[in-house]
Order: sequence, then C-alpha cells, then structure tokens
Amino acid sequence: MKKKELLLEKYNKLREYTKIAVSFLKIYYAKIIFEWNKFDLRKYLHPQVYSTIGIERGAALFVDLFFIFGLTFIPTIGLGIGIGYFLLKDTIPFLNGQSLGKSFFSILLIRKHSGKPLTRNYWVAAKRNFVLLIPGLNLFDMYFYIKHGERWADVKYRTITVRYSQEENDTTGKET
Repeated sequence: MKKKELLLEKYNKLREYTKIAVSFLKIYYAKIIFEWNKFDLRKYLHPQVYSTIGIERGAALFVDLFFIFGLTFIPTIGLGIGIGYFLLKDTIPFLNGQSLGKSFFSILLIRKHSGKPLTRNYWVAAKRNFVLLIPGLNLFDMYFYIKHGERWADVKYRTITVRYSQEENDTTGKET
C-alpha cells in the first residue's frame, strides 16, 4: 500500500511539473509568434509549419518529451515505460486517442480515411512514432514536414493532426 501511495505522490508531482511547463509555454506563446515574425524564413517553409496549429504541435511534443523525461527517474522500469509511452502516446483510450501534450493543446491525431482517432490502433501509432527514433529517418521526417507541412510518417500511415473540441466531441479546424 505504501508503494502505491509513493507512486501516486510521484505521479502527482510529475503532473504538477507538466502543468507548470504548459503554463510556461502558454505565457511565451505570443512572444514566440512575435519573434518569429521578425525573421523572413517563412519563404522557405510550408505555411502549415508556422501556423498556429504547427506551433501547438511542437509544444505538445515538448510536453510529451518532458513527461517521458520524468518517467526515466522511476528506477528499473522508467526508461521502458517512457519508450512505450512515446511509441503509443496517440492511442491512450481515456484521453480519446490523444497524448498528454496533444490534450493540453486540444489537438488530435486521426486517420485520414475514417476521421477517427488512433485509439487502440497500436500498430499504426507505433510505426508512425518509431520513425522519430531512427537516426537519419527522423531528420528526413523533419525536413519533409518543413517542406510539405506534414510529416512523412503522417503521409505513409495516412494520419492527420487536427484541432479537437471537447464540447462538440468532434474534430474541427485545419490539418497539419
């Protein structure tokens, strides 16, 4: 019973630190947009990359990586849980197929052909995220995103990131 309480306490602290990181991102969100407008790199980038949802997508990845970093402090199994979370983060059923970062920024990964989230579609999510763990292929994926406005893995596995409204319980907005 004491181990459960200790783990619950660590989980609550990690959740609080994640909320602090998210609030930090929201505070400096406008500043990032303002500073970005000073540079004229946009002529080299696809418009979706520097759109609001593109920046939110990057911030959501930062939140997920912060959470994974926190998991690595759990002795023995933390790294394995972190890698498992990274591969399957878009299939979490109680978050409607969103990762923690995507849920903070109200964006959702869906299948292009069905419009449904990847909930319990573990194989597609694992293959899509595994691309980011392979050196070289992850750089190609980033280059593809900068040039075309969507990740190579999104094109290959027919997924798309959209805005998500909890109240309406459907997907709305632009794709990335």
